[in-house]
Parts: sequence; C-alpha cells; structure tokens
Amino acid sequence: MFELFGSAATAILGGGITGILGTSITAIFEFANRKAASKHELKMREMDITEMKEEWAMRTKVVEIEAAAATDVADAQLMSTSYSMQGPVFATGERWRNSMPYMILDLIRGAIRPLITIFLGWVAWQIYQDLAVVLAANGRGITVTQAMTLMETIVNTILYMASSSILWWFGTRMKMKIGG
Repeated sequence: MFELFGSAATAILGGGITGILGTSITAIFEFANRKAASKHELKMREMDITEMKEEWAMRTKVVEIEAAAATDVADAQLMSTSYSMQGPVFATGERWRNSMPYMILDLIRGAIRPLITIFLGWVAWQIYQDLAVVLAANGRGITVTQAMTLMETIVNTILYMASSSILWWFGTRMKMKIGG
C-alpha cells in the first residue's frame, strides 16, 4: 500500500512539477511574444511617424509650389492689367481719320514721361560735367571740403530726380490698378 501511495505521490509531484514547468515555459514564450509584438508595434508607430513627416513635407512642398504659381499668375495678371491701363487714346475711330489735334494730344500724352526722364538724366549729367570742370581747376576758387560737399549735393540731387521720376512713372500704374 505504501507503494501505491508512493506511486501516487510521485505521480502527483511529477505532474505538479511538469505543470509548473509547462506553465513557466508558456509564460516565458508569451512574454517573449509580447515583447516581440511590442517591439513590432513600436517599429510600426515609428514608421507611421516617419511616413506622416514625409507626407507633411510633401504637402508643405505642394503648398509652396501652389503659392509660387499663384504669385506668378497674379504677377502676370498685374502686368497685363498695367499694360491695359495706359490711359485713354483720344485718336480712335472717326477722330483718327478727321482730327490731327487728337493725334498730337496722344503723341504728347505718350511722350511726356519718357521725355521728362530723359531731361532729368541730361540735367544730372550736366551737373556732373560742371562739377568735373570745377574739380579740375585744382583749388582755383574751391576747397577740397567745398568740392566734397558739392559732390554730395549733386549725388543726392541725382538720386532724388531719378527715384522721383521712375517712381512716378511706374507708380501711377499701381495707383490706377488699385482704384486711383
């Protein structure tokens, strides 16, 4: 009977150890699987983040390209509008055939800005030439300080005339477009 009890104890003890050992091995494998799944999930999230960054970079690039294209279109439209706002042409239709004064008026109106610009350039050149003559006199009637002051005044005058005529010339186109 002792033998039967010993066999039963051995079977129970052996089964218990085998069960604990099986549970332990199963737990180890489940832990390894969860760890691998966690690593896989983490890697997938990192890939998602990288993909989202690349997608946003592409979207940003598309927006930049679309903005540049819109700017180019707006510039082209502005230039086209600017050319269409040259002002009235008086010698049109029947007036063209019958009236020389309207043609002269168109000629004067169309030439005034370029002529003023050319005139201002000529004035600036003449002032520069006169200064060169004065400076070539080598101290006969003017000191170096006076010459430098005169040169500064002439440069400032040239800059003023050039900027005012150019800005006037091209500024009226913008004023006309804006609604002036």
